[in-house]
Amino acid sequence: MSLVDINFIILTYCGVWRPQKLSSGWKYWLYNIYTAFVIFSIFTLPLSLFKNVISFDYKKNFAESVFMNLTFISICGKILTTLGYRKRIIQLLKTLERDICQVKNMEEEIIQQKFYKLTRSRRIATNWLQILITVISTITFCTINIPNRTLPFNMWVPFDITTNYTYGLVFTEVYIGLLIATIVIFAYHTLVPGIMFEICQQLNILKCRIRNTAAIFKSAKYNNINSLKINKEKIERQLIANWIQHHHFIYQFIHDANNIFAPVIALEYITGSITLCMSSYQMSQIKGFNEKLISVLVYTFTVVSKLFMLCYAGSELTSESESFIHAINEIDWHKLSQSNRKSLLIMMTQSSSRPITFICVKIFNVSLSCFLKIIKISYSAYTFLKQISE
Repeated sequence: MSLVDINFIILTYCGVWRPQKLSSGWKYWLYNIYTAFVIFSIFTLPLSLFKNVISFDYKKNFAESVFMNLTFISICGKILTTLGYRKRIIQLLKTLERDICQVKNMEEEIIQQKFYKLTRSRRIATNWLQILITVISTITFCTINIPNRTLPFNMWVPFDITTNYTYGLVFTEVYIGLLIATIVIFAYHTLVPGIMFEICQQLNILKCRIRNTAAIFKSAKYNNINSLKINKEKIERQLIANWIQHHHFIYQFIHDANNIFAPVIALEYITGSITLCMSSYQMSQIKGFNEKLISVLVYTFTVVSKLFMLCYAGSELTSESESFIHAINEIDWHKLSQSNRKSLLIMMTQSSSRPITFICVKIFNVSLSCFLKIIKISYSAYTFLKQISE
């Protein structure tokens, strides 16, 4: 089971990814009701926080409200993408089941296991971070909010919550929404890097096939075959055609994935940079070391880590794409026929001039350099906000 499959299992339990086998019957409608409850629990949070965003009491309400509202807007975007593009995502992942993408020998299986272990270690680290955030949030709610009969955020509620019944009902609904939102955040932010690592795996498998074939081309046994030259050219043409087909598939896959996930990644970049700015401002307003400061620190670390994970996967994908041309150079291409040399030249030109990258709405490149730009922009915005608030 790949990391991408594990993420979809998690999203299924969160109510935002209906299993494909549930197409009718009472289970189908029951799951839709569960999805509606999840959407209500999460989507009402930014709506109730919006009242404080338009408030002019900057020091008390504005920073915290914007800090949390942008987070929930980002989560809503992830959920809408998952629900709206469900069929396209399923079709995209089914293309990885093609015969050309499957491992053919032990060496390719080793490559597959290498990337599985790599993504699995990231999944384990993400799970522990998710558990840490859940535990800290629960402790904060139990030690601060419940004894003082306050909600986790300075949010607007259209009715009185002074009674035990109304307060318990609202608090439970908010806590469930926060818990599901946290799980969706981590599942989604290992899903997209997981898809990037799937492409890295396919690139490494293709490079492995090219290197193995290059060794065959250079072997004395192959060059001393007592057969017609046209037969050897036919074999080489078929092999190169398979490489081109696999290479084209990789470019088409990343193009389709980019169209699906680029808008929500761009939203993540924008909301992430503003959230970092607001969390820094919020920490500067907290006096002393307390539970609230710990929760803000943990959440800030979460925002940074998920952005870093995404950008690191994007840089790895681009690096693997740029190094692909070295595998082609290992072939004695000058000994091939003219038509085969042209085919290799086309593939080399595409790899060098158009390296595989995730591009968010044709503005942001998903890379470590973009991650550093986000940190710089967030710090500049924090400095400006600090100056106007003094």
